[in-house]
Order: sequence, then structure tokens, then C-alpha cells
Amino acid sequence: MTTTWTRRMLANVALGLILLGALLGPGTQALAAGRGCQDNLIAVALAPGLPRNQQVFARLCLPEGPPPATVQLLVHGITYTHLHWDFPDPTGGTARYSYVNAALEAGFATLAMDRIGGGASSHPLGALVTIESNAYVVHQVVQALRAGSVRGPAGALGFSRRWCSSATPTAPSPPGTRRPTTRMSMASSSAG
Repeated sequence: MTTTWTRRMLANVALGLILLGALLGPGTQALAAGRGCQDNLIAVALAPGLPRNQQVFARLCLPEGPPPATVQLLVHGITYTHLHWDFPDPTGGTARYSYVNAALEAGFATLAMDRIGGGASSHPLGALVTIESNAYVVHQVVQALRAGSVRGPAGALGFSRRWCSSATPTAPSPPGTRRPTTRMSMASSSAG
């Protein structure tokens, strides 16, 4: 009785994975991909002192109009990819499941990345993919944004330091002066 239930459960899981694979196969484009987005491969190391011989996939999307003041770094949960943030609607071409489209509509830029070991990013040995290596990789992605080495949809255009700031607070500007707004926000999914 238990083995029959186990086989039935495994068959259902396999069917679900096949259907999900068909939905997210290589021919499926994320909704925001055509809206001013550029795919990037960012060279990273797994730990300080190691060579930058791994790559992180990241899709930078910009809203229409002038450059935004905030870049939202989107980091998915353990079993997802960058598509978690820009999931296509299975019933049609709507944007109702796309966080990226909602952020673009609100005037924010997004950088949705595949964590190391997932999606289109490098897949090092599993023992090397730790909480510490993930944190160090995300830190390097932030540094790439600051350095302007993440390419935008216009080719050579990338983010410069003025588009994102460090996690440390800055001193307030004196009254009557205006300082460029420089913010970075980070979103992560907890499920998965």
C-alpha cells in the first residue's frame, strides 16, 4: 500500500516537472525581456582570494524615460531562478505574475540575478555553494553595479556609482542644496 502511494506521488511529481519544463522551456520569453532589458554575465569568485572563474547571470531592466534613482536587486529563493520575478502568465500574455513589470511601471530599474549554482549562472561543486559563498557573490554583483560594469539595454550604457550607494547611511545635505538621489533596494524571495 505504501509503495503504491509512493509510486503514484513520484509519478505526479514527474508529470508536474514535465509540465513546468514545457512552460519554462528555452522558447519561453519572460514578459519584461522585451521592455528595455539586457542580459549580463558577471564574473565572480566564490570566496575572497579565489579567482573570478564563476559567472552570475543577471538581467537588468530599465523603465522608459530618464534613468531611475533606484536599482532593485532581485535575488530568488533556493529552488527558483531569475524568472521567479518575471513569471509568464500561463493563461496568456498578461503581466499579472511579473514583479519586474510592476517595478518598471513604478519607475524602478531591476537587476534579477540567478544565484550561484542555479539557472544560467555557473554550477560549481555543491559543497562550494554555501550561505557564505552566496553572500560573497551577491556582494560582487552589487560592486559590479557600482563600477558600471553591468550593461544596460543601450549597449555600453551601464550603471555608475551615482545610481546605487553603499549600505552605510550618508550625511544629510545642508538645507538649500540638492544631492543626487542614490539608492539601491534589495528583494529576495523566501520560499523555496
